[in-house]
Amino acid sequence: MAEKKPAPPAGIGAPAARLWRDVLDRYELSAHEVSLLREVVRVVGRIEALDAVVRADGPMDPAGTGRVHPALVEARQQQLALAKLLGALRLPDEGSASGGSSLSDAMREVAEARWRGERRGA
Repeated sequence: MAEKKPAPPAGIGAPAARLWRDVLDRYELSAHEVSLLREVVRVVGRIEALDAVVRADGPMDPAGTGRVHPALVEARQQQLALAKLLGALRLPDEGSASGGSSLSDAMREVAEARWRGERRGA
């Protein structure tokens, strides 16, 4: 009997949930890898939320400080955290043999969904 797949973290958006499903559909993860994936999709959700704030307010601080928006700064930090988490997850890159990895495809879908949302809001 196949093991039941863990449920995604509560409150994540559709692109993060799709990433969760895509990775778990393709790979058998150990408990610590599931914990890492859980953090990956949470960070993806945070980046999506921060991007929505920047799309709404613009890239400059709405307080008129002349600095970049604090949400943009935090998004950059979350992107660095995401890169580290993805590196720690160490999923095999199937790109050379199959034309693209599940993780790469899923992350591309996340980026495209953000772009489509940004274009609709423009």
